[in-house]
Amino acid sequence: MLSALTTMILAAWAAPDLQDPAEAGWIAMTRSGVRIEVAEKPASGAREFHTPYGLYFTPLDPVAVVLKAPQQARWRHDLEARPDMDLMAVVEELNADGRLAELIELTAHLEQLQADAEGEHQVQRARELVAAGQALQDWGGRLNPVSNKLSTDERVEWLWKQASKIKGPEALLYTGRLMEEVIPGQSGIGVRQITGVDLHRALGSRNPFFARAGAVVAGRQLSMDAMLGAVILDQSILHDNPLVRDGCADGISQLWPNHARQYWADILFRWKDELRIRAAWNLVDHLPDQAEAPLVLAMAAKDSRAGRKISIGGMTLLVEDRQREPRNPLAGLPMAQPGGS
Repeated sequence: MLSALTTMILAAWAAPDLQDPAEAGWIAMTRSGVRIEVAEKPASGAREFHTPYGLYFTPLDPVAVVLKAPQQARWRHDLEARPDMDLMAVVEELNADGRLAELIELTAHLEQLQADAEGEHQVQRARELVAAGQALQDWGGRLNPVSNKLSTDERVEWLWKQASKIKGPEALLYTGRLMEEVIPGQSGIGVRQITGVDLHRALGSRNPFFARAGAVVAGRQLSMDAMLGAVILDQSILHDNPLVRDGCADGISQLWPNHARQYWADILFRWKDELRIRAAWNLVDHLPDQAEAPLVLAMAAKDSRAGRKISIGGMTLLVEDRQREPRNPLAGLPMAQPGGS
């Protein structure tokens, strides 16, 4: 039986007369409410179906209904009218609907917007770009674009080749699948592994999507190569592209979490503001359980108004002014009067 939420979504989306798939796109929705665009209209109850980016296998959550895809979002038109508009809601909408083609297009657009932005607006665009890229990578892990004729080793090799040659955001889908295929703990030695040489080469690539793949795969494999780890740690702060920085932060938090925390905390205390912001986001996004102490110490070292709330990601901190007069510890207690016995 469909849930009440699913029924509401159907009422909002379903069209009286569905068009031919050759003329309109389709969204398959499973019984639990997962939605994703499809290449061919699947039957109700289907437990696997083809998307434009690979096979979606859903043995425990079959298709409940197929919906006509909604019109493309108005973000392009709205962005022309309001160049500073917040696009995070658009990222979330496309991700929730599984509209991957449009999410790929938005990610490419955000990469350019972020490069052109300045100051706080650049931080906003960086956050949107990372969210869109991570959404594509996560979807990639749920899709299978690889031929069943390939062996397990050949699958990893094929996915790595795809991630290396595709220059746009679609490469993130292959990275996501690659993260499901490699085996952790082998450090590039043995089956279903990317070698250290290949990971080094990826991190030096001018293709930011391939550089990100090198960082996140290194973390997934637990590639304990000191030189590789040093590069990933360094680039988690210094790389120009937010997607690469985020990928490096993800990788190094798997490889060297203590080193990462120490490095990012040191940047919070000592480096210039732009890099301090990057370090703060790395802590909150990738080491949230260890982020509070360095963030509080860094803010306490700067003048703040009493009771000021600072939010970063899902974390909210309350900072008191260190310049306030100290409270008299005897205030409110009965005091002896002068001349008393």
